[in-house]
Amino acid sequence: MRLPGKFEVGPANVRDVSYIAGNLRACDRQEIFCQLPAGSSAGDIGFICTRPGTSFIAYLDGKPVMVFGFDPITLAGNALNAWAFGTRDSRHVVRHVTGWVKDNLLREWLCNGITRIEARSLAQHRSAHRWLKAIGAVEEGPIGGLGRDGENFILFAWHRSRLKPTLRLLSRFMETRKHVYVEAENCQTETAADSTEAR
Repeated sequence: MRLPGKFEVGPANVRDVSYIAGNLRACDRQEIFCQLPAGSSAGDIGFICTRPGTSFIAYLDGKPVMVFGFDPITLAGNALNAWAFGTRDSRHVVRHVTGWVKDNLLREWLCNGITRIEARSLAQHRSAHRWLKAIGAVEEGPIGGLGRDGENFILFAWHRSRLKPTLRLLSRFMETRKHVYVEAENCQTETAADSTEAR
């Protein structure tokens, strides 16, 4: 998939995360804000999601379009919580963010003893679910009432036994024409692929 501009990744900063949070796709807005106190602002998200070494921003032609990160969820540091959200332009960089994580983080995690990576997604956020499954995450089941107003989520995870197969899967994901295209307005996902299937 050809990008309409130059793709870069850099460390998250408050200004650019706040910009992304103020220009979220509708489905990401629903997913993010229902997990925060009522009245939270884009600036609040800018501070919450800016953690050196664990959160990153994807840029398209110098414009911040997606923020993503991986936070430890155990004191041992062996398990991570993965998260991501973006603007309408994030649909252009989903595949490239996937490749960046594969090339820059996944092998280090394998060497450093990571045993689990998990992601929680709003039950209605089908585009996120399709992306997670396409890159090897296993749907583990519903999480009832996680949102502030009782919104339901779905838990996805990669176990260590699946991280090495996921590394191979991501390589195929990047090398083939397979990609995930997220519609800007309704957050539906379409996939286009050759004969390579995600397993």
